[in-house]
Amino acid sequence: MTSPHESFRPRRVVTGLNADGRSTIVSDGPSDTRTFAPGWTLNDIWQVDAMPPRDSDDHTLVPGETIFAPPMGGFVWRIAMLPPDSTWKSPADEDTGMHVTETLDMVTILSGEVYAILEDCETLLRSGDTIVQRGTVHSWCNRSDQPCVSVSAIIPLTR
Repeated sequence: MTSPHESFRPRRVVTGLNADGRSTIVSDGPSDTRTFAPGWTLNDIWQVDAMPPRDSDDHTLVPGETIFAPPMGGFVWRIAMLPPDSTWKSPADEDTGMHVTETLDMVTILSGEVYAILEDCETLLRSGDTIVQRGTVHSWCNRSDQPCVSVSAIIPLTR
């Protein structure tokens, strides 16, 4: 049986201008840049290579797998789903997945809940909560029995 996060593909609707210069929908469909793993599914919705973007710029994502380091001066907008830990790992794996990124990640929980695990503490994040993850060592644990869906802006850091 397929779990919900294996097939998770959020819809992306993009506006623009038609040939007459009137606002219209220029694309509408599932995200085509995604990565699936047992503990998460990532869907990159939009990437900008430089700020500020132009209103006529298309996204710069390549269909296929997500990227973990957006271009310097740009960002990625991502929707992720984390299944319950009990569906894919054992209790002995609690600290599995500790990692550090070279990005500033502003993550808002849309549904469900997840623990943000840091080196010396953890905190429970629920629907509506936002964490600003500033390139520190961290991991995520979904100890509930429901998937957790989040949206995030991922921005490269300089140190």
